[in-house]
Amino acid sequence: MGGLADGASDGGDSDGGDSDGGASDGGASALSRGEVDRPRAQVATGAAVPLEGAPYLGVVFAGGESRRMGQDKALLPWPSSAGGVTLMERAARALEALGCAVEVARGSRGAGEDIGRPVIHDVVEGAGPLAGLVASLERAEELGLAGVVALACDMPLVQADELRPLLRAVDGDSSEACRAAMWVVDHREQPLCAVYSLACLPAARAAFGAGKRRLVAIFDPDATGGHAPALKRLQPDQKTSIRLVNLNTMTDYDLAAKGDLSGGE
Repeated sequence: MGGLADGASDGGDSDGGDSDGGASDGGASALSRGEVDRPRAQVATGAAVPLEGAPYLGVVFAGGESRRMGQDKALLPWPSSAGGVTLMERAARALEALGCAVEVARGSRGAGEDIGRPVIHDVVEGAGPLAGLVASLERAEELGLAGVVALACDMPLVQADELRPLLRAVDGDSSEACRAAMWVVDHREQPLCAVYSLACLPAARAAFGAGKRRLVAIFDPDATGGHAPALKRLQPDQKTSIRLVNLNTMTDYDLAAKGDLSGGE
């Protein structure tokens, strides 16, 4: 159950749009032409200050094209009534409930916007969600934080309770072998409801440099030169599985907003 309408599990629709859209890896054609090396983080003024006791940067992924939604899903109100906050802001508040400083990976959509949150811009436009992860991890490194808690803007039922087990899976691993954790719903990975430690950054850069776009490429030894980070895949119970739904179409949005899946927030 990765989505109401065949939700993406590879960081496509779940990054707030169809930025990956199931395209074959290697779609970042500028890389093959040698025009760019990797994405770099450009952060708007007024960047978040790390909160005491919160070692991870919360990042809302909200830069996709939202082709199936027909409009920018990140800016849709939630709940769908007058005065509701946007899906993007709702996700930000879920991350804040963990104690994280929060910024938004907005991709090319963020140009000239004032969304009330610090924005991480990809300088490689249209390069898919992996470009956003690299830029986000670089931002976390810049702030001296331990990594990134990633949450797609189109997963409006996810709360802090669904994110805490991911943090525990990474921070609580005494062997230090686990570098990332994500939910797996019906055999579909959810890379935009996940935790990535800074140890994932070299693999993310390598995969992006190899022309990959999908987030899960960083766990592929072939794409990372044999240096893929260890990943913990968490299996949710039924209640959590329902809350991990992502919204790809207006039908999905309407059903979730009405509480047809879990009775609402």
